[in-house]
Amino acid sequence: MGKIFPVIYMEKCNNCFLCMDLCKNNVFAERNDRIYIANPAGCSLDCCMCQKQCPMGAIEIIIANDKEE
Repeated sequence: MGKIFPVIYMEKCNNCFLCMDLCKNNVFAERNDRIYIANPAGCSLDCCMCQKQCPMGAIEIIIANDKEE
């Protein structure tokens, strides 16, 4: 399996910070009243609570392929 990381679609995000509150791995942080991904390596497929609970559907967990072509 490849590396996983969260993506925030800022055009959908309402900066409610629910993802930051739910994340036990401190993947998200706040700066200037905006959410951002501070620790992408902390993301776990065992959780995905941010993606499941985001009221705006603004978060997606991506699996990046490690293979070089």
